[in-house]
Amino acid sequence: MQRIRFFDLARGLAIFFMIMQHIVLTYGTPQVNDSNIGKMFLLLGYSAAPVFLFLMGIFFVYSKKPIINKLYRGIKLFLLGYLLNFLYLTLPAIIGVNLGILSSNTLQYGSPFRAFFLVDLLQFAGLAYIVMALLERFPKKAHLFLFLITIITLVSPIFPNLPADNIVLKLLWGADEISRFPLFPWLIYPLFGVVFGMV
Repeated sequence: MQRIRFFDLARGLAIFFMIMQHIVLTYGTPQVNDSNIGKMFLLLGYSAAPVFLFLMGIFFVYSKKPIINKLYRGIKLFLLGYLLNFLYLTLPAIIGVNLGILSSNTLQYGSPFRAFFLVDLLQFAGLAYIVMALLERFPKKAHLFLFLITIITLVSPIFPNLPADNIVLKLLWGADEISRFPLFPWLIYPLFGVVFGMV
């Protein structure tokens, strides 16, 4: 597939502003957060994930690989998400607690084990990729994707009120600090990308 520079630029900018947003949120002083540049990074950072997921849906359509390859890629992204959780959350927390540098009472997610199950962007991307690969087998795909987008949008207000007391439910619609990117309602963004890529 020939590269489309506009999409590459949009994806690069989304990643850049997502990183800058996290830097401002983590290390920014109140003066930085209240400044125009700080507000700009926060605003553009919050829109970065939807843009990145929208582009993921477009590239999914442009990919001509068989369904087994797409399912494999989804599973790989999903597992990479947990590997990343282990490397940058769980392992440092375990080492810090054992060395006495950190206290288990002050860990961000309560415990190293709980941090491992953080539902972040990679876990969501993997699940979304699997869902899109399975839906690709149905006829009249654009109509199907639009129908799903409509249904998810209409019922999304109830997702935060649904029980999510185990890791499977947190992957689907969790609404706490462990579940940053549950499948619903975030799935609408890659689905919109799929529809856009079809037209």
